[in-house]
Amino acid sequence: MLANSFNCFNERNIKIDYLEKKIVRNMPLTIGNRLVFPLHVLSLLLHGYVSVYSHREVERYATLAEGSIPKMLRDLKTNRIFYFTFWTLTLQLIFLGLAVCHELSELLKLNLSVRKKLGRARAVIFDTFTFPCTLLTVTVFWTVWHIDRELIFPRELSKVFPDWLNHMLHTFILVPVIVEILAPKKHNFVDYKVAARSLFLFALIYQLVYLYVYMLHGVWLYPIHEYLSWTGKIILFTSKIVALMAFQKIGISFQHRKKKMHNKVK
Repeated sequence: MLANSFNCFNERNIKIDYLEKKIVRNMPLTIGNRLVFPLHVLSLLLHGYVSVYSHREVERYATLAEGSIPKMLRDLKTNRIFYFTFWTLTLQLIFLGLAVCHELSELLKLNLSVRKKLGRARAVIFDTFTFPCTLLTVTVFWTVWHIDRELIFPRELSKVFPDWLNHMLHTFILVPVIVEILAPKKHNFVDYKVAARSLFLFALIYQLVYLYVYMLHGVWLYPIHEYLSWTGKIILFTSKIVALMAFQKIGISFQHRKKKMHNKVK
């Protein structure tokens, strides 16, 4: 009888210990998701507003200026979809849209297969493209800006892009990626080798499009390329691709650390 009582007591302690560990393990995920969701919603709304506002301002200024529109603004109006900043903002909108849909599906307890697909798509877009492209945009833009802003963002662009809009496009974009990279996670970890091939192809396509715009219109979208020799241009193009791959490696490695941390609590 005493043995049976001891066994029951032991089993009860094991169950309590298991439940405590489960609560501790899942608590950061629950709290984290509740905090991440409103931040992602806010970021999505702000990004959408910035996208619409910047497009409207370029069109408005071009209409007001009529034939006297400065060359830089004329190039911006014609080729704005080819700027890397635009590609990065588009990637952020795609990622944030997927993140909000995924978080909503979790909160509403939708079909499990739908939740898994959204979670997987969210992870792939973020780890493969959004995180490295955002870091490259912010790093390159502000580095060149502090050397000579005329090489990346001439003063005449301030007529269309005031300081707050410039920061929304080149600084605030860090906020959603910081939120996502720090959010707790136990599923949807991306393989670096697969992601690296996809990002390399993406970067190569962008460089080809960038060169195509120059050959078609005789315009370097970023003025810095006007002052570089072809050797310098090739070095800069290569450096940006290398930096992209390095940022992606850092982001994916950081994400995989969450798996190790989660397993330690088990």
